[in-house]
Amino acid sequence: MPSELNSTLDVAIIGAGISGLAAARLLANNGVTNFKVFDANDRVGGRTFVDEDGTDLGGAYIGPTQDRIMQIIDELGLKLKKIDMSGSTVQVLNGVSTRYTGTIPPVSVLGMVDLNNAMISLDALCMEIDLINPSKSKDASWLDLMTGEELLRKFVVTHDAQQMMRLAIRSILCVEACQVSGLFLVWYIAQSGGCQRIFETENGAQDSKVIGGAGRIAQLLAKKYTPKQTRRLVLNSPIRSINLVSSSHVLLCGENELQVAAKYVIFAIPPVQMLRLQYTPALEGNRFASLQRWPTGCIIKTVMYYSRRFWREDAQLNGTVIAAGCIVCVSFDDTDSEGKRPGIMGFVLAHESLKGQTREERQQEICEHYARSFGIQEFLTPVGYKEKNWQEEQWVGGCYVGSVGPGVLTSCKLAHQPPLRDSKGQKRVYIAGTESARVNIGYMDGAVEAGERAARNVLVQMQRLPADQYNTISRPTPSQQMPCSPVGYSWVERALPSVQVLRTFVVFSLLFATVYLLLHPGNLVMQSLESPVVSTLVSALVLGVLFSSWSRNNR
Repeated sequence: MPSELNSTLDVAIIGAGISGLAAARLLANNGVTNFKVFDANDRVGGRTFVDEDGTDLGGAYIGPTQDRIMQIIDELGLKLKKIDMSGSTVQVLNGVSTRYTGTIPPVSVLGMVDLNNAMISLDALCMEIDLINPSKSKDASWLDLMTGEELLRKFVVTHDAQQMMRLAIRSILCVEACQVSGLFLVWYIAQSGGCQRIFETENGAQDSKVIGGAGRIAQLLAKKYTPKQTRRLVLNSPIRSINLVSSSHVLLCGENELQVAAKYVIFAIPPVQMLRLQYTPALEGNRFASLQRWPTGCIIKTVMYYSRRFWREDAQLNGTVIAAGCIVCVSFDDTDSEGKRPGIMGFVLAHESLKGQTREERQQEICEHYARSFGIQEFLTPVGYKEKNWQEEQWVGGCYVGSVGPGVLTSCKLAHQPPLRDSKGQKRVYIAGTESARVNIGYMDGAVEAGERAARNVLVQMQRLPADQYNTISRPTPSQQMPCSPVGYSWVERALPSVQVLRTFVVFSLLFATVYLLLHPGNLVMQSLESPVVSTLVSALVLGVLFSSWSRNNR
């Protein structure tokens, strides 16, 4: 592309994913026409991607409260398809496959009490989180000192519940619990509306998909707001440097002698990709340190195709497997809306995605996993297979979202997010992308929120919007396509004690019973045992011994 230095753009947007295109949409809708969207890739979409068959191999799922992305979906005339959870789900725990219906997984009674306490405790922490500045939250320092693994161990003591919570963290962040900060984990859950909203499928973050693929959102946005005749969209054009020395514009330089001058710039790329640019003047130290500490998650998204939907037709299974310690930790029925291409989508996440397998080895292991988990040998004979390894996307670097380890949020304090200024202190470069979202970070909805907010801030600087619109969060009317039912816990769930409390009760009951019996020696022992109080305590003693033995064997 020839140099753009003969004219100065009003706005240059770096990144043609959903966040960058949402920014372009807001600019265009407010009368700005002199802008361009640049992307290093040969396609739009960023972390969303749909192939020629309409298969979603990137971000795909949408749920209640995600009103910003739903507003765009409605505008573009796209329709949703709910994830069909009718039939039985399969859980794999400790190598054992168990079928169940509903939302309550088949773990032990103590495991259920443990999971219940973990979710309520996490949601209680979420209520204390500052959604905009997590480092200002109550107990921020305490939470940021530990990993997600250390945090869950403070709430979860049973082996089954620990496995389920590790799997849940892996499935929402594409990292292991031991790799992420406890503060980041709680902040992420809080931004999504709590544990029930983020972990559930029905009425949760995985409620629905876009018919034809979520990748169409970016394609249609680009077609509408950056049509070819306007030459507003520039692909295959990685930006390599950014110069803020001038007090009137920002100079962007890229490959193939690309040079662009713009009054304002919006970065809509992952934090780790911002490190690939050369900055003049150099980035402030805290900002550079923050960018270094936001690695993106590791995921290979797979779809296995079959000649028919035998899991539903023959076995009344819904295609969902929740599996601990397996190559695929979560799967869903991914059959197209017309039922012509029966398939199972499976996430290969975190450490499992880094085993160095070939495509063929991975396909074989996934088939064997499905056959073993569902108990159906027909899963061994697929008719097709697709996968996308997001670590191989050099201009993205992983999915779904960047996350940070212990100590980053309280030390760097999101230092990479404030606008970059020119030599006279004027704000010139604004930061978008889902990692910068103030609602639903990590989701397409968060990408829209961050992109719109960045564009809105630019519009305020250009005096096209009033000053009170600066940094505001858009809150559109909920879509009729996505009804939102409230979530919450029953009084029984809230009243249930934790396993730790039960264990403490048993220990004190044991001590009390021992002292009582010692004070009533000889013939009084039998008389004492007839007392209802002592009978209860002795029962507690027996339960305590059994629990202690069980707990030791399951640590």
